[in-house]
Amino acid sequence: MIVYIKIQQQDFLAQYPDVDCSLYKDVTKSQVEIDYSSSTKQGILECYCKADLTNRIDDFFSIDGQDLHLCQTWLQKDLFVNLLPILIVMVIVTLNMVMQTLFKSE
Repeated sequence: MIVYIKIQQQDFLAQYPDVDCSLYKDVTKSQVEIDYSSSTKQGILECYCKADLTNRIDDFFSIDGQDLHLCQTWLQKDLFVNLLPILIVMVIVTLNMVMQTLFKSE
């Protein structure tokens, strides 16, 4: 499970690199489209989306002739990667409690 988490985190960081958003003020959609299409991403999508997430969550971005909801995708993957370790711990604790209950009843 730990290996799976690490792989998911590495995949996320490859697609959405960590970025210091204080260095990127007033990021535009066109800047995000250029960065997202680049082979060496700077990760400014996160800065664009976080600046006004409620209004930008449904924004379309034109990437390779496709209209994509990049903020939605980024948010879903970010939540998944950050919540995955917590969910795994909860599953392990629950299984442990079930096993303890089963063994105590015998």
